[in-house]
Amino acid sequence: MKIFTQTIFCIIFLSLSILEIQAVPMIQTIDDIESKIHKAIVFSQGAQVFRTATIDVPAGLSELRFVNISPSINKNSIQCKAPEGINILSLRHRIDVLNKEKKSTEIIAAENKIATFTNDLQKLQALSKVLDDEEALLKANMKVGGSQTGVDASELQEVAKIYRDRMKAIRLEKLALSNQMIEINKEIADLKLILLEWNASNQEKSFTEIIIKVDSELSARKSFEISYVIAQAAWVADYDVRVKNAQSPILLNYKAKVKQYSGEDWENVKLILSTGEPYRNGDSPKMEPWYLGFNQRQYSLNFDANKNQLKSIGSYDPSIRNISGIITDSNGEPLIGASIHISGSNLGTTTDLDGRYQLNIPANYKNIEVSYVGYSSKTLPIYTRQMNVALDDGMLLDEVVVMGYSSRSKMRQKRFQTKDKEEAIIPAISTVEKTTSVEFEIKDPYTIKKDGKAYTVRLDDYELKADYEYYCAPKLDPAVFLTANIHDADQYHLLSGNLNLFYEGTYLGKSYLDANQITDTMSLSLGRDRNIVVKREKNMEFNKRKFFGTKRTDTRAWDIEIKNKKSIPIHLIIEDQYPISKEEQIQVDLLEYTEATIDPESHILKWELDLNAFEEAEIAFSYSVKYPKVRTVYLE
Repeated sequence: MKIFTQTIFCIIFLSLSILEIQAVPMIQTIDDIESKIHKAIVFSQGAQVFRTATIDVPAGLSELRFVNISPSINKNSIQCKAPEGINILSLRHRIDVLNKEKKSTEIIAAENKIATFTNDLQKLQALSKVLDDEEALLKANMKVGGSQTGVDASELQEVAKIYRDRMKAIRLEKLALSNQMIEINKEIADLKLILLEWNASNQEKSFTEIIIKVDSELSARKSFEISYVIAQAAWVADYDVRVKNAQSPILLNYKAKVKQYSGEDWENVKLILSTGEPYRNGDSPKMEPWYLGFNQRQYSLNFDANKNQLKSIGSYDPSIRNISGIITDSNGEPLIGASIHISGSNLGTTTDLDGRYQLNIPANYKNIEVSYVGYSSKTLPIYTRQMNVALDDGMLLDEVVVMGYSSRSKMRQKRFQTKDKEEAIIPAISTVEKTTSVEFEIKDPYTIKKDGKAYTVRLDDYELKADYEYYCAPKLDPAVFLTANIHDADQYHLLSGNLNLFYEGTYLGKSYLDANQITDTMSLSLGRDRNIVVKREKNMEFNKRKFFGTKRTDTRAWDIEIKNKKSIPIHLIIEDQYPISKEEQIQVDLLEYTEATIDPESHILKWELDLNAFEEAEIAFSYSVKYPKVRTVYLE
């Protein structure tokens, strides 16, 4: 009876288990779904990519696996637009590591050689340090004999010979070690280039899979749209500005430079360019407050912004308009593809194969940021035209090998250029204003390759009414700049960007359009005009120094001569300044300023002159500074 009861119990248990298994719904998997990119919204940095695919979805639960998608997507940004009658239950992604190419014997050998060369380099550096210590020891023990007995000539000659021979040997050994280290660094650089190419190629062969679990009411053929964000895309505004003469409207060609290196081509996609946040910038020199202090040499700097500048490097020089140099590591080896970026702007460049760079500096930007993968970044004031920077190692060698040779690092070596790409035909566009941005929707489909090169898209052409004036700040630069003031420019949705200047049919070079100006009128610098001459000289007759009691009074006087050599009348604005005291013991008084207007906060003087053809004029100003005669104040 007991055995019979146990048998019945087992049968019931198995029956219930089978029923539970049958109650669990079956999940069908649809693999290798190919989707097509049909739209891309490109931001100033990054892009949102939209893909579509049409799938035969069975009724019930199923898992859809979308393949061959960019390996560079932001996993948190993945979205799926569900068709009618389908519920999305979950969404995840993974990297398809099966498509990755295994390291070849050559690549493994290159990595091993880098490790060996690095070890050899460390040994040579250690030997060089030993020789440095020995040289210091010899120099510290040059004294021969006691203070009473002295030393005879033969002994002195023998000691001198020993010292000379050993010092000669040390110097030659150090020279040989230095040459060996240079050769090893060259070998390491060549091997790193091999790894760079392999890693870039390997990343292009890896893909992302997006896996979506859905529940469908009925079997049906449905279209799915998935979207995601990538960082490896950008667009910047670019302009051609043509001015016939100072009485004609400005012809503005509004263009966009679009690039992406996400690992997948955008073939005939609907392209939308989003403005994002505009950047501030400028071109012609602008006056800034000049603060006086004791024993303080600095050139027209804002005091609060200057507190954290590196005094050992040098102070910002607003007259510098271009810089160049070499970026190296701590051993003096050039860094290929290092980034040099103007702080607070979207302007920058990268170093070439020799570690060299060149960069134009717009007005009012004081610092550059230098960075490279695996090294500590540096922020420096723009204080000289030749800025060579050595970066310190920021991580271990193994980390640099892994992180420093991705396809993104490779793309950093490519300048944002279009010399081998033809400009696109002007497509029809529509402009959509959103809450925080403006979108330019290109009506015709467009192709942007994954090569990281800039593709030119022409957005629109405008004829802008402008008032022209000339500007000069002779303390900073005696050149006179032609400025066009454009009214109601906001209606054109312009962004800050580079522009090519054409004046009176002549190419003047590049400038920068600052679309982030707060005023209603946008000022556009059109370059220098050599036919207007401004000369600023110190008037020695009125430059005096007086002493009275414990005080000293210095007087400075400046004469500014202007000559209009043009055959037409001009309107000219000249700005200069006198210092602001930030010390109670320093008293500054403005003595003469010949019809100038004064900004009481910045102490900037402004003259507005209307000069006829070939007319000359002269303005002057002077000021005095009183301070304790035991202290020093620099007035130049």
